[in-house]
Amino acid sequence: FPGLEGVVEVPTVRRDGSILATPGFDPATGLYYLPDPALTIPPIPEHPSANDLQLAVGLVDDVLADFPFVDQASRANAWAVLVTTMIRHAIQGGVPLCICDAPKAGTGKGLFVSMASVIATGRLAAMFSAPDDDDEWRKQLTSALLIGATMIIIDNLEGRLDSASLSRALTAPIWADRILKTNTMAHLPNNATWLATGNNVEMSDEMNRRTVLIRLDAGVEAPEERSGFKHPLPAWAIEHRGDLVSACLSIVMHWIDAGKPRSDANLGRFEEWAAVMGGVLGVSGVSGFLGNRGAQRVQDSEIREWVVLCQAWWEMFEALPV
Repeated sequence: FPGLEGVVEVPTVRRDGSILATPGFDPATGLYYLPDPALTIPPIPEHPSANDLQLAVGLVDDVLADFPFVDQASRANAWAVLVTTMIRHAIQGGVPLCICDAPKAGTGKGLFVSMASVIATGRLAAMFSAPDDDDEWRKQLTSALLIGATMIIIDNLEGRLDSASLSRALTAPIWADRILKTNTMAHLPNNATWLATGNNVEMSDEMNRRTVLIRLDAGVEAPEERSGFKHPLPAWAIEHRGDLVSACLSIVMHWIDAGKPRSDANLGRFEEWAAVMGGVLGVSGVSGFLGNRGAQRVQDSEIREWVVLCQAWWEMFEALPV
């Protein structure tokens, strides 16, 4: 039997820029494309016109219209999540954890990750809560990668995110761990898209360097009581899944047709992902990608403490060796 690299449920971009769209096993990638029989995807143009691009960008903007992003960077990072699910297997190396954060519950964090999951897989992804210790983190991550999950969602983070196992998983192309209750070592490819939700999440420096931030804020005391939304999500995304998949892939094909320009956006350990995503969004007119990295670092209490200490030290001693 040929080696199986993974199972995908939407057409997927290969590393050579072509699209895997024929159901069944694909020898070029080792992927098995297993679409929902009910999924109907409009034709994806090999050379999208300006009108094709405008329609595709408009549709993605439409599905994101009701989310209260605090800035353009958060909106662009949300775009990157949706596109990553279509191009993940064409990106060499890992992808960072995207944290969808808000001041309080009911703002739309879970709705966003559910909607992203629906577009990528046709269903709401399984979620797990953040464990209390690192050994439990390791077991949860092994279980998620063992079943070949294309999307891993960590729900409702509380307090400070600091896990050596999660840090390692995000940057390891192959995750090695012993299967629970056996002596068998599993070597599992890490081809997932990683998402997490939480309220006012703080992160260790190690986690900060492995995450991107989507910040939502409805600006009201009871965000769960809002009404007047443009679309009922995730139902609207489910109904229009084929169109949304086609839109995301058309945007990627436009980038390929433009010569695959790479962005100078940089994220250590995820350089390939940042360069590709920045390029895709740039030629599509979506600005702000990774533009909130500075604000994200400020959220880290450990960094704030060191900044205060260094400022106080300088005020007292300046350049005097102590």
